[in-house]
Amino acid sequence: MKGIKSAAQVYFIAIGKVDVYYTKTPDEFVYLYGCHLWSVPFFSTYQGSAASLSEYMMLLQPGREAVSFAARGALMATVSPEYCKILKRDEIRADIAKYEASGRKPPPIAEILRG
Repeated sequence: MKGIKSAAQVYFIAIGKVDVYYTKTPDEFVYLYGCHLWSVPFFSTYQGSAASLSEYMMLLQPGREAVSFAARGALMATVSPEYCKILKRDEIRADIAKYEASGRKPPPIAEILRG
């Protein structure tokens, strides 16, 4: 996906397409902009696998985020308090708030991250 995104950036710049958000992750980028690429010779080679994979990764995105919260919660529950001090709790709380704002509920083990 990273290679397709990189090649797409070069292609979009070369053709003068300006309404492209390059800050998207490779999965999101291919999912959003693939429709503009699949008719171009280089990209058409990867259309089947890249289109399917990017769509699948977008469907899994909420679960991937939840696993991240669960892993951090489990880590905080099992490590020493000194280690917990180095975690960027403000950023973690902001990520959880953003996750909840999209209508999702974080895993119960992630509740320890709020404290």
